[in-house]
Amino acid sequence: MGDGVIGKFIYFWIFILGGLLIGKMVGLTNSAGNVVMLCICLTITYLGWLFIQSRLKRNAAARKAEPTPRHNNRHGKKKK
Repeated sequence: MGDGVIGKFIYFWIFILGGLLIGKMVGLTNSAGNVVMLCICLTITYLGWLFIQSRLKRNAAARKAEPTPRHNNRHGKKKK
């Protein structure tokens, strides 16, 4: 579900609401300005996390595409 646009959108709002809830518990959301700054920081954090995830997936796919060398599946047996 999280690979599509809708899943990313849903996870974004879950992340924002969770961050705002934690901010409320800690006492960071005393004024409207603090709430806006917290939302901006949470958005930048979420987008950075998605960027890093996409880079790691792309690098893993590039590494996986290289075929591994095979030695005729002889498992170290010597040829007679």
